Amino acid sequence: MTAPSDTSNTSQLPDPAEGERYFTDIQAALEAQNLPKAMDLAVRALADGWRAPLFFSLASFRFERDGRFLEAAGVLEQGLEQYPNDLELLTALALCLDKSGQSRRAVAAFDTVLQAMPDYAPAHHGKGAALERLSDVEGAERHYRAAADLSPDFVDALSALAALLARRGRHAEARPFAERALAGDPGRPEAVLALAFADLAAEAPAQAEAALRGVIDDARANAETRASAAAALGDALDAQGRTAEAFAAYQDANDRLAAHRGVQSQADGETYMALAERLTAWFAEARPGEWRPDPGTDEMPAAGHIFIVSASARSGADRLQRTLAAHPGVAILDRSDALESAEREFLMTPSGLGRLAGLSADAGKRHRSAYWQRAAALAGDLSGKVVVDRAPLGAATLCLISALFPKAKIVLALRDPRDVVLNSFRRPFLVNPDLNAYLSLEGAAQIYDASMRLLEASWERLPIEIAEVRLEDIAAEPETEARSLAAFLGVDWDDAMARAAAEAPDASMGRSDDSRWRRYAGELAPVLPALKPWVDRFGYPEA
Repeated sequence: MTAPSDTSNTSQLPDPAEGERYFTDIQAALEAQNLPKAMDLAVRALADGWRAPLFFSLASFRFERDGRFLEAAGVLEQGLEQYPNDLELLTALALCLDKSGQSRRAVAAFDTVLQAMPDYAPAHHGKGAALERLSDVEGAERHYRAAADLSPDFVDALSALAALLARRGRHAEARPFAERALAGDPGRPEAVLALAFADLAAEAPAQAEAALRGVIDDARANAETRASAAAALGDALDAQGRTAEAFAAYQDANDRLAAHRGVQSQADGETYMALAERLTAWFAEARPGEWRPDPGTDEMPAAGHIFIVSASARSGADRLQRTLAAHPGVAILDRSDALESAEREFLMTPSGLGRLAGLSADAGKRHRSAYWQRAAALAGDLSGKVVVDRAPLGAATLCLISALFPKAKIVLALRDPRDVVLNSFRRPFLVNPDLNAYLSLEGAAQIYDASMRLLEASWERLPIEIAEVRLEDIAAEPETEARSLAAFLGVDWDDAMARAAAEAPDASMGRSDDSRWRRYAGELAPVLPALKPWVDRFGYPEA
């Protein structure tokens, strides 16, 4: 049920006492902590023609509580037609948009709120959640911290920040935020989850297992928190050698997300799988000589420019990035939005790649200028630095790099395809519905194959030079590989690179003949034939 479209307001209605009764009864229900009654009264008030921001807010929450986020957003949009300057309604709308999968629209709505109220903690928290869903973890952390600073007892922001830091392996930083959240809300699921991650990192899997089972069973935990706990439970069981139980936990995590996302809209655009297949088809059908962008002159403010490309965000390229970032002459852009304007213009529309193929020098200059301005905003002064950009769209970015930055160097971060697919399945993309394919082994294998086919099609048809780096080699011979990377970057050797290469963000990654996937070979059997061409192509050993 949505609110009527009648534009009347309380001053035009015949019996103001009736409207006052609604307010009085709703306030009494809220004071008695009877939220269902308050929501029902708000729906009745709207149906009777009464209008107030509180009524729209409560009526929308009834739909949101049932996972009907698009209907909730519809109620809030009607409320904003009546009260266009009500920032609480706009914040609530932004939250619904984010939960329905429309995270880019949500970010824009939160920006409108924050322009009017820069110190409004709920909007910072909400924008952080939307950015995290869009895989902008740096931006998410920044806004979660802003919310926690503005409102030190804001449990939602504290627990979200703790969980984000914990998922990134920054357990010492996460712990105080988790403890503050638990002080305000004992047993808060997201905070308990953050501490369980710390237990796993401290090699206390049995202790983590008990806490994680508690989160999964906690009725207060939302679907994504339970899924995250189930995936972490898989790690706790894996660490105890209980492989079959671990795989079942990973499957449970993905099943929970799949069920949750069944009600979500995919309104933010095509999936990465569809994008990769569309770009691959364009290169396959392109006529000889059709790729002819005018490179113009790259007014690069940096000493060098490197792009890291991998087949999956779960490839384990964090080790490579950490190795490069350790050098004082390197500036890292970690899955940044520096290429966003070019991605939006040339990748997100069916005709975009054709226009990129004939890019003019003026258009190229405009996009390069936007890129370097954003890079400087993210990384500071780039003078004398080698800029390393870990492009979030992976192989789909190669055509942009070729057209806009033909002198840039490209590093292809390789890992055994079987480990990449298993790791993608074990580490579901909790906040990015665009990557739902990873919720099954078959889907993870398909998206890996699509990404690698796009990479090969781009490599064959674009004037690009790619250096392959096997992540297992960095793990096995950190100093040797770090020295090779320094030479490739054109920077002097620094011992910090070897130390960073030796610090394993994924302790399972070692020699390719001792990979984690071998312990799950039985579960992986259905997808091994699809991965075999890439296993052979990159020279990884057979089972």
